[in-house]
Amino acid sequence: MPVKVELLEDGLFVSMICWGVLSRQETGWAHETVREHVVAANAIGILVDVRDTEITSTPAYSAEIVENFIFALERSLPIAFLPPLGWSEAHFERVWSLVPELDIRVEVFKAREAALDWLRIATEPSDRTPQSDRKKAAH
Repeated sequence: MPVKVELLEDGLFVSMICWGVLSRQETGWAHETVREHVVAANAIGILVDVRDTEITSTPAYSAEIVENFIFALERSLPIAFLPPLGWSEAHFERVWSLVPELDIRVEVFKAREAALDWLRIATEPSDRTPQSDRKKAAH
């Protein structure tokens, strides 16, 4: 299965890394596994790294996956998102235009370490109020 879910930094964060082509079943398994890890570890942030997934879906399907992932979590947590490397700017913009406003904080990154740095800052006790803060450009 081209998905790996693990805890990072003593369970503070859940990491989901995907590569290749994902089926709906694998995507659903990944969402549920992240949710289970969040609950079990009482995690406070999520790193989603899908840079190496194949671009086989339309923007509408990509938006559906994003939305389903957020709903599967059942609680608002900061999410650091590393999108597929093959997404064009037009695809990226179309995906986010199709995702309804959600009460969750998502930042987009190109590098894993920058994403983790942001999660560390975003989960500081004074900054734990969820809010919609999607960025148009990757860091």
